Amino acid sequence: MNNKEILNMNDNKKWDVVLMNPPYDRSLHLKFLEKTIKISDTVISIQPVRWIQDPNVKTNKKKYVESIGKHIKELETFDQDTAAKLFKARLSFDLGIYLCKYDNKDSKFNIDDYCATVDNINIKDILEKIKNKTNKTIDDVTELHKNDGWRSRVDFIRPLPTFDPRSGKDYDPEPGWKGAFKYVFKHSYIFYDGKRDGKWWSEFGNKNQFSKNPGDPIPLSIKFNSEEEANNFEKSLSTKFMQFIKRAYQRDVHVPLAKIPFMEDYKKPWTDERFKEYFNLTTEDWNKIEKVMKRYYV
Repeated sequence: MNNKEILNMNDNKKWDVVLMNPPYDRSLHLKFLEKTIKISDTVISIQPVRWIQDPNVKTNKKKYVESIGKHIKELETFDQDTAAKLFKARLSFDLGIYLCKYDNKDSKFNIDDYCATVDNINIKDILEKIKNKTNKTIDDVTELHKNDGWRSRVDFIRPLPTFDPRSGKDYDPEPGWKGAFKYVFKHSYIFYDGKRDGKWWSEFGNKNQFSKNPGDPIPLSIKFNSEEEANNFEKSLSTKFMQFIKRAYQRDVHVPLAKIPFMEDYKKPWTDERFKEYFNLTTEDWNKIEKVMKRYYV
């Protein structure tokens, strides 16, 4: 039975138990779980848990909170590194073993226990402080298909796993950093009028990702008044604070730009200390951030 046939099955109960490891493509794994809960008495599945850990799960995944969340009886999670080593695959999200029952009596699962948690660390209060002080996000200032002036490409703000299954070793592209997120470490994505060093932006990065005709506008970018400000912006993204924000809001392999703060002034560098002071983070708050990010720093 192929994927389409399973999703189109009649909702009448047909199975006592379903064991599965569904496709992880975007929300496809949730569609499978939603469907199998309806056609079986018990479902045991291995699949991503980031949708539950999302601080905005009750908004972003409201449909699945209702159709799946109330039927989860137990959930055991394991981090992305452990998952990558078990499956010998490159993963950038945590996995979970779900036990679901349509008649979910005596459930041990509460979605609020997982919402806004990273590595079992509750970060709700920290995210609320940051949200209350954030006037703009990267999504607010990102422009489509522009080349004029000093611009930073934002297409590459995305997470990477820390384990490389090809070598069987931890992925370590930079000394002192464990490669959790790809941005700024080895390449700059700053261009003036679409060029750098006499070459078009399209000659840098993944040549298969976008149209690469010379002179094509940059798909996603932010405009700055100077090269220095653009550099300060890029460097700010590699601070522990900003990496924490990305990790907190990461949805599977994607980081929503609407959740990453964009500071009003990049004339001076933004360091962890400056972020900590600006967002009024306490020592306890910062200790939580350190615990969350310890997997990504040596």
